[in-house]
Amino acid sequence: MPYAFTEQGIYMLMTVLKGELAVKQSKALIRAFQAMKNYIIENRSMIGQHEYLQLDG
Repeated sequence: MPYAFTEQGIYMLMTVLKGELAVKQSKALIRAFQAMKNYIIENRSMIGQHEYLQLDG
């Protein structure tokens, strides 16, 4: 199994890690997750309904 963070996991990490660099990195990761989600939503015809519905979870 690959090691990966979820959007919620990154948010939880933001509440624990302190420092300017940690905050910048966390915010950048949140923006990346949002951009990925927006891209998937815009191109939802390329994925199945089941996978699309999991985005709202």
